[in-house]
Amino acid sequence: MLRLRAVALLVLCLSIAGPCFADSLMVSFSATFSTAFPVETVSVSFLWDTDTQTFSNIVVNSTGPITILPEIDFALFASPGNPQNYPAGSILSLLFPDATHTGFFTLETLPSEHVPPIPGIYPMDSFISPGGPTAPIPSMGELVTVTEAPEPGSLYLLGFGAFAMLSVLARKKLSRHPITS
Repeated sequence: MLRLRAVALLVLCLSIAGPCFADSLMVSFSATFSTAFPVETVSVSFLWDTDTQTFSNIVVNSTGPITILPEIDFALFASPGNPQNYPAGSILSLLFPDATHTGFFTLETLPSEHVPPIPGIYPMDSFISPGGPTAPIPSMGELVTVTEAPEPGSLYLLGFGAFAMLSVLARKKLSRHPITS
């Protein structure tokens, strides 16, 4: 009977925790630029709330002469019913400023590229501009990785379920082998 309760509790906890992944996605990519100035590599990761089209936990690492800030100055999303038939809310463009606010790093789409609000790996192009009269310099192309990011509530439920299962099993084991003094 106790084993049946433990299994039922585990199934309940896992069935509640599973659907809690939907709204937040982790996005990450890296681009290397090697023409017109010393090599610059920019790596970016952030959480993307697909319901509100907002970004958080933005981390930018740039190596080279340009310091890219961990903020997004401009974002362009695909609207519902767009002519390219991209899923509504797909990322089409992101612009990250540099420390002087005269240059930038941008993730851009070409006619067949976009980052949909669905986990996967997607091709994108990026450009960097050191500011001034220099034209934006393209990267060699990169892949954007989008993964599900569990929400805190689902992690709490999963942890609570695991703790409850271990407690039930430990109590059962102790009741079979009582400690005598």
